[in-house]
Amino acid sequence: MELIYIKENWRGDILDSGILQNYESDFEIGEDNNNFEIIVATPTEGKLLYIENKIRTRVFADDTEFGGYITGLKINAEASTVTYTGKTWRGMMENVIVEPPKGEDYKILSGNIGTAMQQLPFPTIYELKPCNLTANQFKVDRYITLFDTVKKYLATATPHDVTLNINYSMSYGGAGVLTAEVVKKINLSEQIEFSQDYNDSIDLTITRDGNTPKRLICLGQGDLKDRQVINLYADNNWNVSQTVGEGYPCQIYDYGSSEDLLKDSIKHYQELIGQHTQIEVSIDGVSVNLGDIVSARDQITGEYVSAEISSIVWKRTDFGDYATESYEYKTKVRVQNGK
Repeated sequence: MELIYIKENWRGDILDSGILQNYESDFEIGEDNNNFEIIVATPTEGKLLYIENKIRTRVFADDTEFGGYITGLKINAEASTVTYTGKTWRGMMENVIVEPPKGEDYKILSGNIGTAMQQLPFPTIYELKPCNLTANQFKVDRYITLFDTVKKYLATATPHDVTLNINYSMSYGGAGVLTAEVVKKINLSEQIEFSQDYNDSIDLTITRDGNTPKRLICLGQGDLKDRQVINLYADNNWNVSQTVGEGYPCQIYDYGSSEDLLKDSIKHYQELIGQHTQIEVSIDGVSVNLGDIVSARDQITGEYVSAEISSIVWKRTDFGDYATESYEYKTKVRVQNGK
């Protein structure tokens, strides 16, 4: 995929556009890191793609989520390079704070998911697509980022299992349009199974964290002897309950402001367990999106996991006759079994 740039002044007027050449780039999108960097040979001043308070540039791979605005640069005189940095389109949401309506304790989202999302302060470049799914009433935490708000809101959208699909496309003409749409997650676990024998170029790593707690002591409201305490345990299959089990390792979950400690604690525990086994895959020739569900099998140990794509790293190097690109997929485990 080629990397396109559109250079603008700070009023939004387009100054120049084209296909970026002679660069190395690294874009990551997902639940944690949503940043990018592009390294080029030091250009003349008139060719810079970013000058603070004067020039900014949007860069993107057409019809994908890989893109964003350049918001910083680092000049390395010794290496004669400039490194442009920025937040991806998804990362822009990390710089927006959701505030409660004036005179109210919390912002409440309810009903149709698409309509509810329209109440959130998305950057103006976003165009939210309609959605015919509904969700339970959701109380937005006070003064948290738009990124965290959307992640928490969509995680509660039961009975639906949904994700936010972001796409920048030039097909609409002009400078292109950035769209965001809530869609159901796609289960590809029966079609795509990563393993060492997938092909000769795969780099598969399965990591199991030995410190994931088997017991979680959850602390809620109250003081000293009056404080609410709930003990949760995980069995050998990582099912969570209040049935006393092994209990080691043990951790504390302190959530003194929780209004439903059991519900919040189970959710937190399941998030910890979701990170117990992690898959990292680097491979060419596979097309998956954030939120897609895939599987992986370690041919040496026989370990099998079903996991959700939680992060994608796209790297591209383009120096004319020499161009390479690769994808790395990071996951969070959804189901663990002995399949």
